[in-house]
Amino acid sequence: MHAESAYLLHRRPFSDSSEILYFLTESDGLLHLLAKGSKKNKSSFKGQLQPFLPTCISWQGKSDLKTLTQAEQTKVLPHVPYNHHVAMLYLNELLMLLRVEDSLYLSIHAAYEKAMNALLDQQSIAVILRQFEWCLCCLLGYQLSLPLGSDAHDFITFDPQNGLVIDVRYQKCKAEDFSRFIEGETYRQKGINWLMRQLIQHITHGKKIKSRELWS
Repeated sequence: MHAESAYLLHRRPFSDSSEILYFLTESDGLLHLLAKGSKKNKSSFKGQLQPFLPTCISWQGKSDLKTLTQAEQTKVLPHVPYNHHVAMLYLNELLMLLRVEDSLYLSIHAAYEKAMNALLDQQSIAVILRQFEWCLCCLLGYQLSLPLGSDAHDFITFDPQNGLVIDVRYQKCKAEDFSRFIEGETYRQKGINWLMRQLIQHITHGKKIKSRELWS
């Protein structure tokens, strides 16, 4: 029997009455657990499997698909504006698209929890998401630096083979904004949004991110 605090990222049907649930955990990586009877009205899991909230879970089994035995949530999900809710869905979808080493989940769990709490507090969506995306990129080995010899007013872009390079084509993100972004200082959001979109497309291998289509 194992027990840990986790976040529910995704669920999919397993049978008429059961589901497979994907949990982000601090110590055990991304777990997929069989929740037997979770779709039944009288299930002990009823009301305890909301996404976006910390959940105390227990499970057992030795196979890859283990069985969820207990789930308890002590908080209630507050109302958040629509776009903040979409941003929360985006965080979950992004993590489901990645394949990372279990050793990284301690840091990912902490970054996710920080981002989720900030979204629940209705802080700036763009700032929260860019910080989380950058954390993921750094953990995956993309802690990029500015091109050698670049000037603060040079435009930069991301090249999968060479990292950040001087950009003479699109000219949307300035080097000084990237420096300010990674230092936690004030920066122009539009250029960083554009640059990080390229990075996310790369680390997700160009997979479609459906939650992006929900932005109003």
